[in-house]
Amino acid sequence: MSNLATDTEPGAEMHPQPLLKIGELEYILRIDRRTVFRLCQTGQLPKPIRIGGSRRWRKQDIDRLINESAEATKHEDCLR
Repeated sequence: MSNLATDTEPGAEMHPQPLLKIGELEYILRIDRRTVFRLCQTGQLPKPIRIGGSRRWRKQDIDRLINESAEATKHEDCLR
């Protein structure tokens, strides 16, 4: 099975989207598994997609979260 999802928004072209496993998410964010699930429960991370018994996160959602957090931090630093 492929490690890809497709964009299902109405009118969107079908492009494969990479899905991240928990270990990859831990590595990218430099946090442990328990923190990943805690952040998902509090809404600070997107909820995972369930595929059978596996959980996967869309890479584009994580990239967007990182970029938004970086922008917010940049603006906070300017206000100090």
